[in-house]
Amino acid sequence: MTIVTDYKQVVLTLVGNLKRLRNFSEKLHLEKLIQVIDITIRRLEVDSFSIAIVGEFKRGKSTFINAILSDEILPADVLPTTATLNRVTYGVEPFVKIIFKDNEERDIAIHKLVSFVTKLTPECEAVAATVKEAVIYYPVNYCRNNVEIIDTPGLSDDENMTAVTLSVLENVETAIMVTSALAPFAESEGNFLTQNLLNAGLSQIIFVVNQIDHFKRNQDIEKVLNKVKQRIQYFVESWAEENLDRNSSAYKLYFSKVANIKVFGLSGYQALSAKINNDDALLAESRFQEFELALQKIVSHERGKIFLQTVVNKVINIATEIIETLNIQKNNLLELSQANQQKYDLVKSFVLKLKNVKTKKILEINTVKNNLKNQTNPLIIQLENRLTQAASQIIESTDTSSSNDINTLLQQFATQVNNAVQNASQSIAKEIQAVILRELSTTSNQVSNLIEVVSEVMGTVETRLNQFDENITVQSNAGAVSNSLNQALNDFNQEQQQLGNLSNLFPSSSEIFLFKDEANGLYTIVGGVAGSLFSPFFGPAGIAVGAAVGAGLGNSQRAKNFKNNYKLKVIPEIEKQLRSHNSNQIVDDYIYKASQSLNKLKNSIEEEFNYWIGDTQNTLAKLQGKQQALFESEQIKINAMLTETQDILNHAWVIFEQLNKTMQVNKEDELRKKICLNCGYENAANCKFCIKCGTQLSK
Repeated sequence: MTIVTDYKQVVLTLVGNLKRLRNFSEKLHLEKLIQVIDITIRRLEVDSFSIAIVGEFKRGKSTFINAILSDEILPADVLPTTATLNRVTYGVEPFVKIIFKDNEERDIAIHKLVSFVTKLTPECEAVAATVKEAVIYYPVNYCRNNVEIIDTPGLSDDENMTAVTLSVLENVETAIMVTSALAPFAESEGNFLTQNLLNAGLSQIIFVVNQIDHFKRNQDIEKVLNKVKQRIQYFVESWAEENLDRNSSAYKLYFSKVANIKVFGLSGYQALSAKINNDDALLAESRFQEFELALQKIVSHERGKIFLQTVVNKVINIATEIIETLNIQKNNLLELSQANQQKYDLVKSFVLKLKNVKTKKILEINTVKNNLKNQTNPLIIQLENRLTQAASQIIESTDTSSSNDINTLLQQFATQVNNAVQNASQSIAKEIQAVILRELSTTSNQVSNLIEVVSEVMGTVETRLNQFDENITVQSNAGAVSNSLNQALNDFNQEQQQLGNLSNLFPSSSEIFLFKDEANGLYTIVGGVAGSLFSPFFGPAGIAVGAAVGAGLGNSQRAKNFKNNYKLKVIPEIEKQLRSHNSNQIVDDYIYKASQSLNKLKNSIEEEFNYWIGDTQNTLAKLQGKQQALFESEQIKINAMLTETQDILNHAWVIFEQLNKTMQVNKEDELRKKICLNCGYENAANCKFCIKCGTQLSK
């Protein structure tokens, strides 16, 4: 496809590409790009062409435009004058359409324009503040075929007016920057050129050095023009070196607009005076005709290519911004995915933490169960010894002289021994019970603390899960699990209370130690007692021994012998009763009940933890799967838009290169053609008069 032969097809392709870029801009919420694209498409459809006249105040812009119009149409003054945008377009009959900021429109005569668009008086300035722009319809040949020349407010005059000027630059194809020969391209103008003009969507910039009539010698004028060119080159190159990469497309696009700097030195004042007074000599002296020749060439021959170049520049800028935005989104998506992965890993670490806590707590409960047996065994082993010690101590301390009645004395000993044994038994039972309850209480406190910590961790996990996707609310079972654990702990504590006291390790009855043997009256009461104590060991002979012992009970030796013999009967009886009563089994049963309570608590902890962990892992897997699917879907969309936008950008660069080559060929042909200023016809270089209309051609 070539630009010359397929202009319409190129336009259609550009419109199609702009619509695709608009679709992407909508998806990316790039509102500014949408506005630029909409305006560009409208301009393509109506085939309009805009030339903006820009410059700082006191550069003679309005006089310069009046010279183009060949009449004093726009107000001009030595002070800043223009307060609004003035659009000059073609009209058979001259008039002005005032468009107010409230969108009201009013048609006025041209001579009244000064009252609506200037700051010459406070009244005018007040009216101008309500005006959005003025459209001046005038029969100027340059503006035929939808061409408009825009007079912008002076730069550096007013911040609001400067903003108006900057907004216009996005919608023009060519800018004519007017500077003054008296202040050849000041630094502020260099900044405006590099930071605003060259970064706008336009494709061509022409420089006009006005007010050369202040210099009388041509060499002085040429010196000023060369200085302006040098300063333009300096500002452009300095800014580019500081802000752009030499190998970037932005660098290439930036310099394409000033690849061949066009600087025209002229006097707008002289040209206007010459045209009003039909003074050909003064017109030639103004050097205005050289500029007009270039302007005519632009609007009649180069317009299409410049317009396409502007659109292509916009496509390049828009596509580049979309690609940058997509790459940012791609990086953001990757960062989001990595951030989500970190969130997943964090939740997984919480889950793992609770797994470890559960395992540790199960081991601790098992340890407690073992401790119940291990810590109570020594006490059970001590039971017989401590009972016999208690019995021995009470026997030794009991007075045998308190009664001469053997039955009373035996009852006294039996009661005292039974009380001592019961006290010792209850003491050991309390110690065993204290060990068990202490372990159970410690476990209860630890589980209570565990539930508090676990509830907090589960709440944190639920919060984290709800941070993955704002469109999904995760309702975890943390509350139910906490309630179940608390209920299990309450049941455990109640079972502790229901354990009751550990008692009856030894049968409580004094009859056990009331030793009576029938002796058929063969021994005295005291002797009978002794006999009854010895009869089981010595048979009938024991009765006689007992009688002998009893006969001598009155002295201490006999009392001692009685106690020893009684003790010999008590200790075996204690051992016998312990075996028959099965005290070890009583303790084991008590420990078993406590262990069962621990088992129930352990099982509840394991069950609730496993339930929560499983549910959380399933929820996490679903969320992660959904996030991964969304991530991959977004990646596919971004990559598809990137590919398509890159294709559009590549196509734009192809057209860009073709346009540059075509423009270069046209520049080489300029030396071989003469353009008629009257009708725009291109004549051969050796023609003196226009072949079409007969007008004398300029050299």
